[in-house]
Amino acid sequence: MSYESTRFRGGSTYTDEPGYRQSSFRESQAYLDDRQDDAGSDSSFGAHSNGSAYHTGTFTVDSYNSESYGSESNYSEQPVAERDDEPAEPEPVSDRLGIHFGWEALLALAVGGVAFLLHKADAGVLKGPDLPQMYLTAAVLGLVAVGMALSVRAAVPNLAVGSLAFGSAMFFAANSERGLLPTAAVTALLVVGAGLVMAVVVVVLHVPSWAASLAVGLAVIAWMQSQDTAKVVAGAYEPDGQAVVWFGGFAVLSVVGGVICMIPGMRRSFGRFRPEGDPAARGSGGMTAGLALVGSSVLAAVAGVLLALTNREVHPSENGIGLTALALGAVLLGGVSVYGRRGGLFGTLLGVVGISLLMRYADAEAWKVDTVAFAAGAIVIGLVASRLVETFGRRRAHSETVSSGTSSSGASWDDRWSTR
Repeated sequence: MSYESTRFRGGSTYTDEPGYRQSSFRESQAYLDDRQDDAGSDSSFGAHSNGSAYHTGTFTVDSYNSESYGSESNYSEQPVAERDDEPAEPEPVSDRLGIHFGWEALLALAVGGVAFLLHKADAGVLKGPDLPQMYLTAAVLGLVAVGMALSVRAAVPNLAVGSLAFGSAMFFAANSERGLLPTAAVTALLVVGAGLVMAVVVVVLHVPSWAASLAVGLAVIAWMQSQDTAKVVAGAYEPDGQAVVWFGGFAVLSVVGGVICMIPGMRRSFGRFRPEGDPAARGSGGMTAGLALVGSSVLAAVAGVLLALTNREVHPSENGIGLTALALGAVLLGGVSVYGRRGGLFGTLLGVVGISLLMRYADAEAWKVDTVAFAAGAIVIGLVASRLVETFGRRRAHSETVSSGTSSSGASWDDRWSTR
């Protein structure tokens, strides 16, 4: 039997490499002839005078069924996922949003409890002349927190938001005599430039955003500390009369942002820059990450303008680190995952309101608690919330075999992230 007559591919004669197969057979015959010459008789390699059988133990070439192994239907048409050289694509999993709503329900109960304690300690705080100031303070923190939530959801936390807010306040106050609206517009443009710098560094170099944003925040602090005196706002507008409007604007932004992130396509988009695997492998999602860094910086600038209008004076000793920590604490406390993408609907709003009420309650009870202590406590509880969200907010992967990026039902994996 010769290799040229062997059926290998769907019953057709395999002759596309005849030179290899003829030389291989002849070399084996020559090798056996040499062994016979050396030994003087037929050795244990088996009879080969007619080339019909090659013995190694009890296995012979004639007993080898090439039809069942080398046929085209058994080899070339195998699914991609079953081949050893191409690993199967990991099956994605979607999110359970119920864990966010459950956490927000508990958080709402906690906020209501703090409000009740504050009312008992000082009833005038919630309905007296101090209420507008409380609204404005919560609005400043809330605008910075919405910017922080935007960046954290996109997996690019912006740790410069507090410093950018105070830096914007100082620049706005120093140039307010040129007109409030033009100065506010120039302030926003400058902060957009800072956000673009962070975006380019993070997306192009694919480095952690916390490091890049921290560097930008420290640069803003250095500029603030280089100022000689405090800056005073020269404009006549005072936001006390529209305190509810400012607070309502923050609340609407927070809830609308949560609603947008409930949309499956937007949720997937915000999750693309979430770190997975080797950091040297640069993935997708750079556009969303860059927009999140710029958007969070602009929200910080708006908060800074409101801060300057509220306090009327900005000192160079301010650095914004405490404001950044409070914003991060409010975001994590609200249920936004520290790893990115996952988040609820009302969490950031409840986190800001809860921290604002708790700080007011501490003042009413004359507690000697620093702002960073509230931020530290909120961050620790928020990290626990992130662990719960990541553990119970993740749906289990299905067990169907993956073939060419689709499930056994024929649907694309991209279409199966319906609640992601």
